Amino acid sequence: MNMHKNTRLTPHHRQAVWTAYTQEKESVSSLARRYQVSRVTIYRSLKAARAKLLKPQTSTNNRFKQAKYGMKRLAKVERSIQEKLKKQAKRHNKSYPGEMVHVDTKRLPLLKTNGKVERVIRTIMEMWHEKQSFDSPEHRQKELCRFVNFYNTVKPHGSLDGIVN
Repeated sequence: MNMHKNTRLTPHHRQAVWTAYTQEKESVSSLARRYQVSRVTIYRSLKAARAKLLKPQTSTNNRFKQAKYGMKRLAKVERSIQEKLKKQAKRHNKSYPGEMVHVDTKRLPLLKTNGKVERVIRTIMEMWHEKQSFDSPEHRQKELCRFVNFYNTVKPHGSLDGIVN
């Protein structure tokens, strides 16, 4: 049975109120005193009894039900998305700021240009680093060696008209 948490009269009491009012001709005021509720509550109970609604009714407000269950579903979906994001996130908790700073350096002769080096780094990032996930620094180093070998010996280059070593 689905009863409101603040209900003052149970279905049994509502039936007793209806019986006392119709058969024993007891007044609304005396019924209100006996059941310790207001007269308005007794009148509502009698009105429901006339309509044969002595038991609590389930809600027929579909808009409320949709909002209620929609919010539950939304919360469930949000929780699952949060869990997926937590699993994907790789956290690097370090003890002091700047601990994870990394600098790549390359000594260049005065004449070969920085643009070519930047292009090589961009190619490495696009073709290898962004498409791989690494378990450890050793795994990353091993995969970099494999990629450099592939890039230098297998991959056709446009500047060489597609010729491979």
